[in-house]
Amino acid sequence: YGLAALWEFDMAYDIKKVRMAIYQPRIDNISEYEMTADDLKAWGEAELKPKAELAFEGTGEFVPGDHCLFCRAKAYCKALADQQLEIAKYDFKEINRLTDEEVADILTRADSFGKWIKAIEDDALMQAVNNGKKWPGFKLVEGRSVRSYTDTEAVVKKLVESGFEKAQLYKPQEVLGITAMTTLIGKKKFSELLDPLTVKPPGKATLVPATDKRPELNSLEKAKADFAEVNIDE
Repeated sequence: YGLAALWEFDMAYDIKKVRMAIYQPRIDNISEYEMTADDLKAWGEAELKPKAELAFEGTGEFVPGDHCLFCRAKAYCKALADQQLEIAKYDFKEINRLTDEEVADILTRADSFGKWIKAIEDDALMQAVNNGKKWPGFKLVEGRSVRSYTDTEAVVKKLVESGFEKAQLYKPQEVLGITAMTTLIGKKKFSELLDPLTVKPPGKATLVPATDKRPELNSLEKAKADFAEVNIDE
């Protein structure tokens, strides 16, 4: 994207540096990187262009990794499958217990492995539904379905006519959730009026790679601190 923007505007402006940023609101992360315009152009010629040509020819080396998340071919890419199936090597261990290093290795692969399996499931289902594909050992069936009303107003009218109180037929009113309320009244007004009335409890403990930017929890130390705050006399 940075290279494309440079090509688009380089004729109109004397661009010396290009700063690129990725905003990931779901994980509250902003990543920035800056390089000179000359270095970016050189990278485009020496690195990007040759590999793009190989890709268009259907040749070149397949290099599976986290970037495969955005690839439309990930469900049937042999290179990615070989990488993901490395986790199966632990099925053939002669010892009865995995080492800490082996568990950590599996944890490192688990998220990517799950996404790869999901991509295969989604693609296989799509091909079965849309193209009539028959997969060995599998068949297409109707999934679980939940009944629903065809006309809620008619439901209420029918029950009221049968002697039921209208108030019985509706759920109690609920206050809008924080996201919906923020959308309704605006972020600034929400902060002004409701920030003192909101609380964000600690999130559930979860294992992440050591490179994650969030501070590390010490569950044992936290438990000791919580216990120390208890007044035994009470």
